[in-house]
Amino acid sequence: MNVDMERALKSLHRLRTAMKDLSGDTSPEQIHRLRTQARRLEAIVHALSPGEAAARRLLKLVKPVRKASGKVRDMDVLLAKLFDLSSEGAEEAHEPRVLLGEHLARVREQHLDRLCRVVERRRKPVRRLARRYARHLKKEQEAGIAFSPAACQVLMAELEHWPKLHAENLHEFRIRAKELRYMLQLAPSVEPAHMEALTATKDATGDWHDWLELRHIASEVLDNDADHDVLRRIESITRDKLRTALTTTNRLRSTMFPARQPARQSARKAA
Repeated sequence: MNVDMERALKSLHRLRTAMKDLSGDTSPEQIHRLRTQARRLEAIVHALSPGEAAARRLLKLVKPVRKASGKVRDMDVLLAKLFDLSSEGAEEAHEPRVLLGEHLARVREQHLDRLCRVVERRRKPVRRLARRYARHLKKEQEAGIAFSPAACQVLMAELEHWPKLHAENLHEFRIRAKELRYMLQLAPSVEPAHMEALTATKDATGDWHDWLELRHIASEVLDNDADHDVLRRIESITRDKLRTALTTTNRLRSTMFPARQPARQSARKAA
């Protein structure tokens, strides 16, 4: 599979911009951009330059940024979920949702402080190495070297032979499916149905995992007796999201790996 090098170079440029912009913009949108570009970098390096020393150093520098931005992003998403829950709930459940929202906001501030410190320490070396790595990719492009990212094939084989999907292994499947999606976005021509199925899986499994995290935090922050109604609603939504995620993920596997359809049908019935 050849690679759209221009798309990879644009991702590197966006990473450098996101690292620079964070000094003055810590909005949810900017945090999301930073996290996304950090994940794209991982896909680029794994697909194109797994043995390139400079690329590996860049990856090592960006990893703490990706993790720290992910923690802030998680709180932003959970606050949005809580808002959706608030807009649907009864008035008497208002207080526990406010309590939970205040807790999430405090945690976000803590994670944001750490993210800003991490970015401040790594901003210059990351931007410098990203520029150097971009020059390396341009030279490879000018030399007419065609890339065949074996990492994509490894991920596809892993997803194809994944065991029966359930709540305990769905998150790990989601992580690998997201990485495969980022890698395939580097390809100039990919089966549209595959990308659509990967995107749907990313969205459905991500939605379920967000509610799962909100349920976990709510169970620690709220009172099981006094706040039972809110906790019960979150639990109910989480179960519904799990069913949707399993259905969507099994549909992905039937789309990308039709030869294994009978096995997946059995897994779907068991789920």
